Amino acid sequence: MFQRALVDVSAHRKRKVLLYRFASDQRLSLLAGMLLDDLLHERGLRERDMSYVVGVHGKPSFSDMPNVHFSLAHGGRMALAALADAPVGVDVECLDSFPYDLADPYVWTEMESVGKALGCGIADYLDRDVYVRPPDFEIRHIRIDDNHLACIAQRVQ
Repeated sequence: MFQRALVDVSAHRKRKVLLYRFASDQRLSLLAGMLLDDLLHERGLRERDMSYVVGVHGKPSFSDMPNVHFSLAHGGRMALAALADAPVGVDVECLDSFPYDLADPYVWTEMESVGKALGCGIADYLDRDVYVRPPDFEIRHIRIDDNHLACIAQRVQ
């Protein structure tokens, strides 16, 4: 089933999937791409037909649709996808393996999702002493189950 589903995604997504070392991460990455395809399908589009461009810091976007924004994430046993008309970022963390000694999971998932939406990743925040939430973002934390926490950050227009 994995090989069959892999044929139905874009070359960009296939490369991303196959970069993962572990089969579980490959499956979750593929699932995230399939979720994106479902969201695009609601707009009459298909993920496999999209042309991607990758930004300076690695954020992918659709080269021919600059006003369609997306973000994918996976962790633990969860995969997420978001599609929006403004910059958006998502993150999900498995709480069983989260490094609580390094950060609070709510703050971490927020920094990850905001960094993804901005296209800079979390590295920009790790260089600072304190995280400051950007004022032009709507942030939603979602406790998926006892073991998974997600955050969605979207720029408010």
